[in-house]
Amino acid sequence: PTWSVPLGRKDSRFAADPESTKKGLPSPKDDLGELVTMFAELNLDAHDMTALSGAHTVGMANCETYRDRVYGPNGDIDPSFAQTTQQTCQGTSGKAPFDVQTPMRFDNAYYRNLIERRGLLTSDQTLYGGGGLQDNLVEMYSADGEVFASDFAKAMVKMGNIPPPKGMPVEVRLKCSMANY
Repeated sequence: PTWSVPLGRKDSRFAADPESTKKGLPSPKDDLGELVTMFAELNLDAHDMTALSGAHTVGMANCETYRDRVYGPNGDIDPSFAQTTQQTCQGTSGKAPFDVQTPMRFDNAYYRNLIERRGLLTSDQTLYGGGGLQDNLVEMYSADGEVFASDFAKAMVKMGNIPPPKGMPVEVRLKCSMANY
């Protein structure tokens, strides 16, 4: 998907501190309530959260983030998916794609994986199976990639408008890829 980035956004003058960045991201073990709360604190609703989670249609996760899900007693995971994914997580290292169907393509296969109980992270799978709005959105996105792409783009713009924390030195960039030095 593509979207227009509004001009005039204030960005930090400094590179993000990796530890503070981790604090601002959901845990791979978060449940739906924790995710909704975290996104709400950023003025993003459950609809935005479900669309933005679709970014997991590309990329890989480290074994430590999904080990408990694929090895633990877990009724909300497809047993064959768990068994196959365990092969990527033997010992202390390993990686698996978030989306086993089309790991290098930005599409709506992530949502089909959730319906099939093949979400890699607990925080992914929690979006489907509890009924209500999240299930409806996952089903809609799994059936209609264009609606997913449109909602994802809207949520990206909304997320891009989240202001930096108070007290952080900020600037409007003259060239978006670098600070104004």
